[in-house]
Amino acid sequence: MSKNIYRINKKSDLDEIIRNNFYKPICIIFVSKLMDTKLYDEISVILMAISKKNTYNMTIIIDFDNFIDNINYFSNIKANLPYFLSYFKGKNIGTCDSKDNFIPLITNLMEQIHNSYVSRLMTAFNQEQNKNSENKLKYLVYK
Repeated sequence: MSKNIYRINKKSDLDEIIRNNFYKPICIIFVSKLMDTKLYDEISVILMAISKKNTYNMTIIIDFDNFIDNINYFSNIKANLPYFLSYFKGKNIGTCDSKDNFIPLITNLMEQIHNSYVSRLMTAFNQEQNKNSENKLKYLVYK
């Protein structure tokens, strides 16, 4: 099982995952098996595959049939399932509430989010590598 996919049952667990992964993209998929068993099963299979490929995304599945939300924080979403919501650094970076083509749409969004994040990591890494190389060169020149 991937270390970047979670099925959670409490809002407090979601809050903890978001807090502990603040600098990673977090993709939350809200579903209900009771509303559409076939779609629920298809989403589960697709998310397992995506989480193995997009290892930098945190993928969270919330099944409202088993989710405890005492303050009704997600009441608007609950009425509009399936639903996709994504965060990065605490900011909403994407949503999808289209029941038509839900799986292809979220697959595409998750891929875009992952690729953007990896690209930024590579840019930051390359800048750090260049800075280290320049510092070594300065050391050798001024030695």
